[in-house]
Amino acid sequence: MAEVQKQEKDELVHRAGHGFPLVIDCDMQEEMSSEASDAAVTAVEKYSNNYSLAAKMVKEQMDKKFGAAWHCIIGEGFDANVDADCGAKMVMMFGGAVGILLWKCN
Repeated sequence: MAEVQKQEKDELVHRAGHGFPLVIDCDMQEEMSSEASDAAVTAVEKYSNNYSLAAKMVKEQMDKKFGAAWHCIIGEGFDANVDADCGAKMVMMFGGAVGILLWKCN
């Protein structure tokens, strides 16, 4: 039991040291990119134990601000390679291990 608590504490300390978003790939305009990054960070911080709710929150915020057809995937341990020329794609990391993929279909 103590070992599990120590691992959880170590994980929180590790994530606290990586509390900034790292945008890996983005072809959005500056305003859209900033809004998307802020929405993703807020959602991951709010729903740190439920990435499905975090992704839903980001999707709903982006749909409201920039129109429908946004898609968002948030999780750990996945890789994404998206080749598109849509002007509305972002791949970023947050908290060291959390990956965020956000894009809009036209």
